[in-house]
Amino acid sequence: MKLEPSTVTLRPLLAADIEMLRKWRNSEPIRNSFVYNSEITAEQQALWFEKYEKDDTDRMFIALYEDIPVGASALYNIDKQKGQAEFGRLMLGDLSKRGLGLGKQITSLTTNLGFQEMKLNRIYLEVFEENPYALKIYEDLGYKITGHSIKNDKKIINMEIMAENFKQ
Repeated sequence: MKLEPSTVTLRPLLAADIEMLRKWRNSEPIRNSFVYNSEITAEQQALWFEKYEKDDTDRMFIALYEDIPVGASALYNIDKQKGQAEFGRLMLGDLSKRGLGLGKQITSLTTNLGFQEMKLNRIYLEVFEENPYALKIYEDLGYKITGHSIKNDKKIINMEIMAENFKQ
């Protein structure tokens, strides 16, 4: 079953979300989808959030499905002068919602927010070569492969999308 495109909404990350976010991030399937995949302590999360609140180059979002938090995404390394940012930290924390198309909706909404609200021209990302599901989402939305790299012994595909090529 696929969901209607309007079923997911995004809101900014709040202090009240950080423990939920930490639990999601520490779950094995999610943790293993990140380049840096060590477990995060509550203290590390609190310190990260304190720094995050002061950083205007990083915006993280909580994805809501039927008004319930189910995932997260972010635009970071925001460079307003160059009109670009990196997309990432995509996670579907509620694993029971996998297969419904939420990842694509979250990615689409975040990309659209970057182009429409933040007036970015370019959004780029990194995805594991061994993650064909994510790669298909990005390609379906108009992201193009720009190169390959290796981080922590994992093969990475580098991708980008320009505002004019975004397919909502």
